[in-house]
Amino acid sequence: MTGPQSSGRLPAEGRGRLRARSSSCTGAARGQGAAEAEALAREGARVIATDVEPGSGCRRLDVTSEKDWAGLAADLREAYGQVHGLVNNAGITWRARVVTYAPRTWPGSTR
Repeated sequence: MTGPQSSGRLPAEGRGRLRARSSSCTGAARGQGAAEAEALAREGARVIATDVEPGSGCRRLDVTSEKDWAGLAADLREAYGQVHGLVNNAGITWRARVVTYAPRTWPGSTR
């Protein structure tokens, strides 16, 4: 295959392949998550960008919180009826040696 798809890059105008589709993208305040949310939007998707970062312009979502997920699901159902996709990009950066920590001390990753 040649063209934009072979390089992983989308053309600036997109192709509209996701028109009338809805999707949510976690960790969308910056970096890879922001790029993924933008790519979905270029393809015509209605995107709900989420992040835990305050003031990011994204809908607030703490991916470790069941309450936050339930709220997002309810809002998406109300706004769009159904969700066609989820980019679960949010993650936790934690630099430490795993062998030195008990699971209960891992920051947020085992809730």
